[in-house]
Amino acid sequence: MEVRGGDAGMRDVIPRMLADATGLTEALSAAVSRPEVTHDRGAVWRDVAVAIAGGAENLAGSAVLRDQGRLFGPVASIPTMWRSLNELDHAALARIATARNKTRERVWELIAARHGRIPPARTCYGDLGPVIVIRIDATLVTAHSDKECAAGNSRVATVSTR
Repeated sequence: MEVRGGDAGMRDVIPRMLADATGLTEALSAAVSRPEVTHDRGAVWRDVAVAIAGGAENLAGSAVLRDQGRLFGPVASIPTMWRSLNELDHAALARIATARNKTRERVWELIAARHGRIPPARTCYGDLGPVIVIRIDATLVTAHSDKECAAGNSRVATVSTR
């Protein structure tokens, strides 16, 4: 598969491939799947996360993945996603957190193995050394109410990081 920078429709493919390649999907499966269920719960949660990362605002937004079966393969139905959500308890959430942490450690190790260390962030002033910089592109969104005679109730702007 080839993904080019101008392929806006491919934005959901990369996080899914990354989750699979780093072992996150497998770790989630081990954390929350049960033998008596048909759908691999790790894959269900991966697809929910990919849909949200792609702009879905609710579980129905996963239809974007489901409608591209040749690209994504089988994607669980919305009722299956809800069942997966309802199955979570405190113990499952703790196992998910452990799976995410182990995957994060593995990814850092892979990055360091490839580059010899975590690559430094560079600025116009030089190398920041061991400082890790997370760049988030944000868009200011002005929100208002169409209510009659409505007065503003907040002076805080809303920032969208999509």
